[in-house]
Amino acid sequence: MRSRTGEQRGVAATRVGVLCTAALVAAATFAYVAPATAGAAPPEFARHKIVFPSQDAWRRHHVHRDAGTALGSGPVSYHGGIDGIGVTSAQPYVYLVFWGSQWGTASTGADGYVQLSGDAQGVAPRLQAMFAGLGTNGELWSGVMTQYCEGVATGATSCSSSNPHVAYPATSAFAGVWVDTSSSAPSQATDNQIATEAVNAAGHFGNTTASSNRDAQYVVVSPSGTHPGGFNTSSGNFCAWHDYNADPTLVGGPAPSSYGDIAFTNLPYVTDMGVSCGASYVNNGSAGALDGVSIIAGHEYAETLTDPNPGGGWYDSAGYENADKCAWVGVGGSGGAQNVAFVTGSFPMQATYANDGHACEISHAIVTTTSAPVVTSSPVSQSVGVGQSVSFGAAASGVPAPTVQWQQSTDGGVTFANVSGATSTTLTFTAAAGQNGYQYRAVFSNSSGSATTSAATLTVSKLNQSIAFGALGGQVITASPVAVSASASSGLAVSFSSLTLPVCTVSGSSVMLVSVGTCTIEADQAGNGSYNAAPPVQQSFLVSAAGSCPCSLWPSGTPVNTASSDTNAVELGVKFTSDVAGYVTGVRFYKGSGNTGTHVGNLWSSSGTLLASATFAGETASGWQTVSFSSPVAISAGTTYVVSYHTNVGHYSGDHNGLASQVDNAPLHALASGSSGGNGVYAYGATSSFPTSSYLASNYWVDLIFSTTP
Repeated sequence: MRSRTGEQRGVAATRVGVLCTAALVAAATFAYVAPATAGAAPPEFARHKIVFPSQDAWRRHHVHRDAGTALGSGPVSYHGGIDGIGVTSAQPYVYLVFWGSQWGTASTGADGYVQLSGDAQGVAPRLQAMFAGLGTNGELWSGVMTQYCEGVATGATSCSSSNPHVAYPATSAFAGVWVDTSSSAPSQATDNQIATEAVNAAGHFGNTTASSNRDAQYVVVSPSGTHPGGFNTSSGNFCAWHDYNADPTLVGGPAPSSYGDIAFTNLPYVTDMGVSCGASYVNNGSAGALDGVSIIAGHEYAETLTDPNPGGGWYDSAGYENADKCAWVGVGGSGGAQNVAFVTGSFPMQATYANDGHACEISHAIVTTTSAPVVTSSPVSQSVGVGQSVSFGAAASGVPAPTVQWQQSTDGGVTFANVSGATSTTLTFTAAAGQNGYQYRAVFSNSSGSATTSAATLTVSKLNQSIAFGALGGQVITASPVAVSASASSGLAVSFSSLTLPVCTVSGSSVMLVSVGTCTIEADQAGNGSYNAAPPVQQSFLVSAAGSCPCSLWPSGTPVNTASSDTNAVELGVKFTSDVAGYVTGVRFYKGSGNTGTHVGNLWSSSGTLLASATFAGETASGWQTVSFSSPVAISAGTTYVVSYHTNVGHYSGDHNGLASQVDNAPLHALASGSSGGNGVYAYGATSSFPTSSYLASNYWVDLIFSTTP
C-alpha cells in the first residue's frame, strides 16, 4: 500500500510519479526521492489511495530479488476497518465502467462480451473474461485472499475460523458492464472525478443502498490517450490505484454518495504504457500484449477484497497491501506471476501475499468462515384437530450450514427424543389424538457447535361433525318396514331411533310402521377418539291408513258454483303434495253446464315443467270428468306439483276461498293459498300453459288420481 504524498507521513515530499516494471504492488502513488533498501518502504507510503507502480518505478526503489520474494516489511495486519468495513466478506461483485465517449460504439462479440470500436487493443473483452472467470475451474488464485478477515483486533495477523473471512466467489465475480458515453472522459481526470463516476455507476446498476455496495467494487476504465489521476505523465508513472469515495485525501476532495461507501479502482488504459505496465511480462511477443491488463486488474481486485476502504484493512508495517508485497517480483514458481486457468481462458495473474505461508503465493486452499449455529426462528405452538396436518418450522444461521434434527417430548418437555427421519427445517405430520400436549423442538449442529430452538406445544382437539339426514316422505302403513339412511361428515356410522314409538319403531336402519299418525325418527352419531358427538337430526313423516288409494283430493263433493259466467279460454289448476311417493295416473275436474268443447288435463312440476298431458274423451254433460295418462307419472313425497285442465269456453266451476285453508285427504293435500304463494291457479290463453295466477284462494275443482303403485 503506497500513499500519494509524503505529507501524509509527515515527510517533506516531492511528488514523483511511479514508474512500472516486473512485480505487482498495491495501491498508492509512489513519490520516491531515492532508492529504498530491501524491505523498506518509500517515505510516501500512507494509508489512502493505494497505487500500483509501473515496473520502471519499482526498479528504481527495490534491489533485485528472486521470483516470488515478498516486498515490504513482515506480515500484513488488520487495521480495524473504516465505516464498519474491513474486508469483502460476502460474494464479491465487480462492475466494469468504460468511461467516456472515446470508447466509441458498443457491440456484442461472439463470446458474449461487450466490444468497443474505440478499444484498439481489446482491453474491454479481456477484462470481462478475466472477472467472469474468477471462482471458476476450481481456481485457487482467489483462495489466497480468503485467509484474511474482519472482526479481529487491530494489529492481528491471523484470523479464527469464526471471523468473517474474505469470501471466495461462489459464482462469477463479474456483475455487469456500463459503457458510459454520455460525455467524453476528461483528458486528466482528477481523483474526485473518477470517484464521482464510480458513485454514478452504483446508481446506474441500481445499487442505491449501503448494503448493496458493501461487497461491490467498481472498476473505472478510462479510454486510450487519457491520463486519469496523472497516469502516464512525468509525475504519475503508475499503472492503477484503488480507493473509496469518502477518502479525504483524494485530489479534488471526496465524492459524496447517498449509496454508502463506494470502493473503486482507477484503471487507465494500461497498454498505453506497454511493458512498463506489464505487456509481455509472462507471455512473449504478441501473446503477452495484454498480460498487464489482467495482472494489474487482478492486483487491484485482490487489494480491494482485503482493504476496500484503504487504511482500514490489511497491510504491513511499511504500508504494503497483500498484492503490493508481490508486485513485479518475477515469473513462475509458487510466488511469481504466471498464467492461471479459468473457464473463460488463461490469464497472467500476479501472486499475492499469504500471512500463513509468509510468502507470495499464486494459489491457496480456500479458507472459510465457520460459526456455531444461531437460532433465527423457532417453531410456534399449534392447535389442530385430529387427522389434520401439522407443520412446524425452524431456522438457524451458521457456517458451515448446520444440519437439523427434530425432537419430540411426550412428558411435557422433561425429556426429548429424536424424531426418526426428521432432518429438514420443516417438520410435517398428521396429528393424532394421542399427541395432544406433545412438544417439538429442533437442534441445529455443525462442526462449531449446536443450538436448540425453544419448544412448541401441540394441542390436538377432537373434530366436530355433522349429520346429513334428508326429509322422509309419507308412507302408507302397509309399506313397513321403511329403509332410512343418513351420513356423518366424519364418515362414522349413523344410528337411528324413534321418538314416536306408538306410531313407529326402529331396528338398525329399518322403520317399522305401527299405526297411522306422525312418525319422528332421530339420527345420531356419538363420536369417538377423534370426533365429538354430532348434533342429532330429526325427520318426521305421515303414516297413512292402508287401502285408501287409488285416491283423489275430492273423492266426493260438488262445487257451490258449478258454472262461471266467464267465457274466456283458460287453464285452471291446484297445487298439491303427497305424504308418500307414488304415481299420478290421471286428472279429474268438475264440469258445469256450458263448459263444452275439448278439455285437456295436465300435470306440472312446481317450476312449470309439463310432466304429462291427456285429452278428455267421452265426457258427460256435467259432473266429474276423468282422463288417464298414457303412463303413470312418478312423484316424490313432500314435493309440490300442479294438476290442471284447459277449457276453450270458460263456464268453469269455482268457489271463492275454497283453498283458504289446506284441504287434506291423506296422503294427498291441496295446499292453503296463503302459505303456498297462491293456490287455485289459472292462466288465460287459447292453449294450455302453466297456471300461476290466483284469485281469492278459489277452488276450481281440479283433482288428480293417485296410486302408490304404478
